[in-house]
Amino acid sequence: MRSLPMSFLAMWGLLYGAAAMADTELPLQKAGLWETRSQQTIMGQTHDAVSKSCLSNEVQKQMKSMVDGMNKQNQCTATITQPSANTYVSESRCTGGLLAGSVIRTTTVYESNSVIHQEIHTLKGSTDFVARQDSRYLGSCPADMKPGDTVLSNGMKVNLVSPH
Repeated sequence: MRSLPMSFLAMWGLLYGAAAMADTELPLQKAGLWETRSQQTIMGQTHDAVSKSCLSNEVQKQMKSMVDGMNKQNQCTATITQPSANTYVSESRCTGGLLAGSVIRTTTVYESNSVIHQEIHTLKGSTDFVARQDSRYLGSCPADMKPGDTVLSNGMKVNLVSPH
């Protein structure tokens, strides 16, 4: 297994960063295998990706702890509102580190306990980044994946909590 690319870590931090700092927390996803289809638009260029992740409650708690550290390092503060029973909206503002001057607005909709839609809008200076993710639960993790493993679109397998 190879180390996580820095761009993947940065993206992961942006995607989960706003929610992790707020008093209200997002519910944990169902443990097992999740497929995520994402579309990212950066400076007018769109990129599509599909990944599969093996999640457990422990892995999600470790991810939250890692993101809390990134948010502290980047001096991010966030507020989360819950406009409906299945929708969470967070806005994060960062004043330090690599994310200084960033505003990140994330809307997460739990369509069911096995389907999640997320839209992330990040503005830093004149750079606007938009990501859309649709995640769905596929069932139990296969024998060749352990909790934390993610298989990226290019076939590379990484582990979200213990990159080696």
